[in-house]
Amino acid sequence: SIVLITENSDGLVGFTWGYKLPLDKFPFLEGKINENSIYMDEIAVKANKRFKGIGTNLGKKFIETTKQQGLSGIVLRTDERNKASMALFKKLGFSDIPDSKSPRGKIYDPEFPDRIYLQKEL
Repeated sequence: SIVLITENSDGLVGFTWGYKLPLDKFPFLEGKINENSIYMDEIAVKANKRFKGIGTNLGKKFIETTKQQGLSGIVLRTDERNKASMALFKKLGFSDIPDSKSPRGKIYDPEFPDRIYLQKEL
């Protein structure tokens, strides 16, 4: 598991965390991603501290820590309608997970059709 926090004089301003991807909980990802991946469960920054590079720095540190742990990839899920979230993950080098069997050509959450899965190979 990886847990990272960012603090300043105001206290906690951001965090991210993730864990080894349990493919049995994500059967729709099997065969489409690197099995030696971590799942970035969340990345969050206080509303009044956003757009100051905190999320980018947390993401970069998460990627660095993942590499240090010997993992080969990162998978996450975000709401495709959230432009700020999508821009952050694209900036960090994440990309759609292609799925030729999906009508939209990408992997979306089976229960929440606007939540897309992204990956980053390391």
